[in-house]
Amino acid sequence: MRGEERARRIFSTAREEKRSYVLEYEVKEILKGYDIDVTKEVVCKTADEAAQVAKNIGFPIVLKIVSTEVVHKSDSGGVKLGIKSEEELKTEFDKMLALYNGKFSADALKGISVQEMVSGEEVIIGVLKDSQFGHMMMVGMGGVFVEVFKDVAYRLAPITEAEAMEMLKELKGFRLLDGYRGRKPANVKSLCETLSRVSTALEELPEIKEMDLNPVFVNDKRAVIADGRIFI
Repeated sequence: MRGEERARRIFSTAREEKRSYVLEYEVKEILKGYDIDVTKEVVCKTADEAAQVAKNIGFPIVLKIVSTEVVHKSDSGGVKLGIKSEEELKTEFDKMLALYNGKFSADALKGISVQEMVSGEEVIIGVLKDSQFGHMMMVGMGGVFVEVFKDVAYRLAPITEAEAMEMLKELKGFRLLDGYRGRKPANVKSLCETLSRVSTALEELPEIKEMDLNPVFVNDKRAVIADGRIFI
């Protein structure tokens, strides 16, 4: 299924459920339709199902709650990182399920996402739609760089890979991607491709009002989206 067709199906589901936002696993389905690299994940209903998925993905694993009533998962205990064994996985899965069954309606709970855990330099990609100028894209170094130093660069969409590289080179933290102090240089080309492909998605999907891809992990092999939100 093409990216645009896949996205419109997901947007339709969100509207039917009276949501103005797209859940993380849905965001990743949309991005995959535009050949954008995202973490492997499967939404599971039981701990046994999660354990089988984890074996296929490989430990360590991340667990994240999937609920239409939860947008900020980490603020409500809905994220568990670095799970290293099947026993730990089952314990944490059941604990998270019990926590959310007590807090939110059963109909809203779609399951728990079992995800590949990745590492690298943290980058954030953001999009905001202006009523006059259209989609404005932002890229910045993640963590304290974006929170404290506001180390970000902006462009109006659409952008090319060359323009994406120009954005990255404007960042004070670009040296971290470029192999600072003996670090392996990150796969900046892959990150530029990701930015360009996000731009393509925005051209085809004007109903996107806001997009937050954070974190994006960039290492020497790939740039991969680990979490994301879309508002329509």
